[in-house]
Amino acid sequence: MDIFIIDIYRKDTIIMDQKEINEILKTVDHTLLTQTATWEEIRRLCQEALEYHTASVCVPPSYVKRIHETYGGLN
Repeated sequence: MDIFIIDIYRKDTIIMDQKEINEILKTVDHTLLTQTATWEEIRRLCQEALEYHTASVCVPPSYVKRIHETYGGLN
């Protein structure tokens, strides 16, 4: 399945297939740095990162230990 991406700056349409999108996702840092983030929001962020195979998650330091306890053995 092809994905159409609209580039609003160049006013252009880019057609990418899922393989190309997956390669881009490998370079994305999935981020939620707000200090008011809840564990449910952080957990959802981590689940999305695993699902989409992003490079990393960026979270408030207060959640690092809990994430490690929950997801520590996963790549």
